[in-house]
Amino acid sequence: PAYHRLKEMGYDRYGHPLEEREANPISVYSLGGYADVRDLAHGVKQSNDIPVNVAAKAFAMALSALPENVRQNAVIVPMPGSDGRSRNMFNVARKIKELSGIDYIDVLGSVEHESLYDFKKQHPGEALPELFFALDGRQVERLAGHTPVIIDNVLDTGHTISSAVEAFDGQQP
Repeated sequence: PAYHRLKEMGYDRYGHPLEEREANPISVYSLGGYADVRDLAHGVKQSNDIPVNVAAKAFAMALSALPENVRQNAVIVPMPGSDGRSRNMFNVARKIKELSGIDYIDVLGSVEHESLYDFKKQHPGEALPELFFALDGRQVERLAGHTPVIIDNVLDTGHTISSAVEAFDGQQP
């Protein structure tokens, strides 16, 4: 089910664009598959300085490869965790700004939900639960004229990112 939602949005199961979208094009990049970044992701979740710095450097390097017109208008949006807050990725976003100069906005929030990792372990083969994301109305004005770049510590099924992107529908990045 998560793959089908991602596919409907124009992405393969790894978040790679299937084709260019005409309206509100969205690109999804990953630093590696779950097996490649598992330890790093857990370190980021624990707010350990070394993994946060390593992740920020990797993201900053990836952002430097974006087309100049995209990079100039980019603003980093940290993905909230299952508690609904972006605490872990906020630390990475702050460090990316130090390294790249690209600003960040903590504008994305979600309804608290069970960790998808835990859900998949406890309910193998079951459809992933629906996730609900929204933009913070107090921060949304800061998105005007910018291209949101959502960062997350893991891209596995694409379920989280596809749900989060829906919160940006109708926004003029």
